[in-house]
Amino acid sequence: MKRAGLWAFVVAGIAVIIWGVTSWVSPAMTCRGVEMGPGDTCEVSSRDNVHTGEVQTYEQRRAVARSQVPYAVATGLGMTGFGLWLLRQDRQAVRD
Repeated sequence: MKRAGLWAFVVAGIAVIIWGVTSWVSPAMTCRGVEMGPGDTCEVSSRDNVHTGEVQTYEQRRAVARSQVPYAVATGLGMTGFGLWLLRQDRQAVRD
């Protein structure tokens, strides 16, 4: 059961990597659930839906999304590496 959980952790890490790469290649920009396209704008609102008056363009939102991709990939690589390391440690503990 422990190994199944560790393998699930490794698979989750790989999924984060794939998600990061996919969002780099083809980011889907939305504004309150509505898909945006080049030239569209979106008024930014705060967490409690108070209008801030700040407007972001499709291109700005896409740039922000792309700037976050390296962090997602690094997190996925870290998760995968750590999970594999834990699996190796578990295998060595069983052998001893």
